[in-house]
Amino acid sequence: MTFETWSVTKESRRFNKAIIASQNKLASEAGKQVLEQGGNAVDAAIAAAFAIGVVEPWQSGLGGVGKMVIKMAEESSASIIEFPAKSLSSINPDAYPLEGQGNAGMFKWPKVIGNKNIEGTNSVCIPGMVKGLGLAYSLYSNRPWHELLEPAISLSEKSLYVDPISSCKLLSISPGIDQYTELKKIFFDNNLPPVTNWLGEIPYIRNRKLTGTLKLLSENGSDDFYFGALSKKILKDCADQGVNIGRPDLENYEAYHFQSDPIKVGFDSLMYSSETTFSLRSIGKAITKVSHINSQNKPTSEYLGSVYRTLVESILHEDNKESESHSCTTHISCIDSSGNSVSLTITLLSLFGSKVMLPDTGIILNNGMMWFDPTPGKPNSIAASKIPPNNMYPTLMKSGNSIIAMGASGGRRILPCIAQLIIQKSLFNISADKILSWPRLDIDVDGAVVYEANSDYGFDLERFFSEYALKQVHNSVNPNFFACPNIVEKDLKSGFCLGSSFPLSPVADVSGI
Repeated sequence: MTFETWSVTKESRRFNKAIIASQNKLASEAGKQVLEQGGNAVDAAIAAAFAIGVVEPWQSGLGGVGKMVIKMAEESSASIIEFPAKSLSSINPDAYPLEGQGNAGMFKWPKVIGNKNIEGTNSVCIPGMVKGLGLAYSLYSNRPWHELLEPAISLSEKSLYVDPISSCKLLSISPGIDQYTELKKIFFDNNLPPVTNWLGEIPYIRNRKLTGTLKLLSENGSDDFYFGALSKKILKDCADQGVNIGRPDLENYEAYHFQSDPIKVGFDSLMYSSETTFSLRSIGKAITKVSHINSQNKPTSEYLGSVYRTLVESILHEDNKESESHSCTTHISCIDSSGNSVSLTITLLSLFGSKVMLPDTGIILNNGMMWFDPTPGKPNSIAASKIPPNNMYPTLMKSGNSIIAMGASGGRRILPCIAQLIIQKSLFNISADKILSWPRLDIDVDGAVVYEANSDYGFDLERFFSEYALKQVHNSVNPNFFACPNIVEKDLKSGFCLGSSFPLSPVADVSGI
């Protein structure tokens, strides 16, 4: 086996007023543009969300779903906006017969004949992203709606340039692409993913229909997606592609807004997260209980080992057992000059979601049905007009004089990742410019503790995890064995901002003013 031998690092970013991080520099720049225009953190996050759906359409977009945590500087609680996957009203569980042997998909559910719950027209849930971002806009924005879509429209008009990342993503879905003719038409060239040639000439991918859709949204507002002229185009598109989204599905879809009080983590830190993310909040409480083993708040070997052992036990107790596969998710973290903060996670779930692309609107639909257990008679079994659980953990923290926004992509790997960032911030006050360089642990589907080769964790892994299997991995750019986080932090006294993006991504970046 050949291992990558380079040492990959990425500089953190520093700004005087406001900061935004995402998994693509162009999306971060879109958020920066809105901040420069006087927009707040919510405005910037919305702009970045629309933009990243253009430049990384395999991860998110108008056909996706998500979750958002907002903390306005003057409020003591956080606002949670959830725009989850919801099954269609026409869904019939009998349409997902079990094969009878084997498992499939990100969550290792029993295999469905034809993988109907994983890809294709039967895997689609109602898209919620536009509804959720529209709700956030109506509650907190201070800029015109059209300004927030201008960066995404501009990027869409310039087209998506092909780089090694896009080529790799497209290559991974090449098997079976022939049945997804609309996706293939836009993203493939003579049945092959486009690649740059040795002369350095860069090909472009053009989704002109998506440009038109973004312009309609800009002109008519978010409700147009569910009630107006755009909804009519979407419904016709769906009917033509065999997707059974009906008008009642769009018109009755709801995004949810509620307040959530923080919980204490560590010594004096507060964590703001959705109360529906029970596992993260439970782990936060467990971290607080173990924090007082060392009143000096120093990362001694004994203390580190005890804390990380508690983390592993808590995650296994929460039954975070999903597959090794990555979901295709993206995350945006933002704090503005007033100290308002946003943590936003959005997803198509799998790579290119359902792989169903609507021909007249250019929208790629999610495959949210994969979140359901196809086994009949279970709490999370398939049913019509039902919302499944998800694994998105956007998080905000208040620690000392600082407000912190963080999150990650990576499927089941997100929870261990965010929990470790909380430990490092709440117990050891590691700053945002250094925190992503700490080595990571993960817990795989079989309960083994996964650790990076040639990394110093500061304690004896074999001693503290003696009753667990240990699995060593050589982490790399591809494949990456851990979640992909970003984090931003603002000192509320000085206004100074720090931020870091995922080091192993060549395009993830932090921007600000």
